[in-house]
Amino acid sequence: MIVERTAVYFNQKLFNVLLKKFFSLSLLSLVLTFLFGIVVFLALYTLPVLYEKYEDQVDDVAAKAMVQVNKQYAVLDAKVLQKIPRGPFTDKKQH
Repeated sequence: MIVERTAVYFNQKLFNVLLKKFFSLSLLSLVLTFLFGIVVFLALYTLPVLYEKYEDQVDDVAAKAMVQVNKQYAVLDAKVLQKIPRGPFTDKKQH
């Protein structure tokens, strides 16, 4: 009888610990979701104003970034994507 009580007590204790962790992680998730919502809200209202103020500089940086992205994609395409074997193309439309 003592062995059964100990086993039940241990499982109950473990269940309580897991339940506390579950609720604490759930609360943390809610708080972080709320904070993320605040950050998104602030970004949606401030980024357009900042873009209007610094439009020329932002456009220059974006153009340079696109050139770099295109160069990296060309390297990826040459080294990886072109080496993927493809079967012959057949037109499946037969009217």
